[in-house]
Amino acid sequence: MSQNQYTPCIVCGKPSRVPICGKCQASHATDNIHVIGQPKKWETAADRMYQARMKMTKDAHVCLAAAIEDMSQRCYGKDWHEGFEYELWFALDSGGPVDQKLGNYTFTANDQLRIMVLCENAGIWFQRQDDSYTPVPLPLWMQVVQQAAMGEE
Repeated sequence: MSQNQYTPCIVCGKPSRVPICGKCQASHATDNIHVIGQPKKWETAADRMYQARMKMTKDAHVCLAAAIEDMSQRCYGKDWHEGFEYELWFALDSGGPVDQKLGNYTFTANDQLRIMVLCENAGIWFQRQDDSYTPVPLPLWMQVVQQAAMGEE
């Protein structure tokens, strides 16, 4: 990182050249707690904040996967219909939230908004590969979708 680039401090959010600004490091240096259920491990408030963000990210991934499986179940009666991640993505990317038919289910504007919010919060989309669900970062997923669309033409 060059000296002119700043990122927000992960504790207070103020611009800083390091992940935790000096003021926050000093104020939280004595803020140590024992993590219950683990051997004596001491952590700062910044450590707890990072762990909370990681948990929120994991929770967002779980919620998105559950929503996709729920939609697949409603549309096709399967937890994850073959190629459903593409079909659902194209339905979301169809130019706005409108009711549309997917399989045996009318995919409503509310369904679309709910999945779009979950997707944005998670920052990923899921791709099915060999009976497992692989999280794909959204920028990479956009490339995968473009390649799939070009292959169909």
